[in-house]
Amino acid sequence: MKKMMLVLVVFVAGVVSTYAINPVETGVFYTFNNEPVFNRLMKYLNVDDEQADNLKYIFETTASKMQTAAKSDNDVAYSKAVNFNLANARNILTHSQYIKYLSMINITLTNRYQEIALGEK
Repeated sequence: MKKMMLVLVVFVAGVVSTYAINPVETGVFYTFNNEPVFNRLMKYLNVDDEQADNLKYIFETTASKMQTAAKSDNDVAYSKAVNFNLANARNILTHSQYIKYLSMINITLTNRYQEIALGEK
């Protein structure tokens, strides 16, 4: 379990440290902010109502920060938006919920990159 957590943390750190506004990575957070996806994610994470409300606020704020970063083409602001999301989600969720959350980010990114790779062939 510790190895899996380490792999997830390294992966997310790699994603965050890219310092380039990547539409695939940005899309993950926009997708999580989508109402049906958000509801399924909350059910998967098994959060209570207060956690769900806090996460909804975090996702909305993250989306706003990413839109601002994209408009100004500011890589640092984009990185700060991702860090904002991850740090605040970590504070709201339990350890096991946060691991599930990181897993969902990882899986979603992997699927998106595979779709792009298969689409280009």
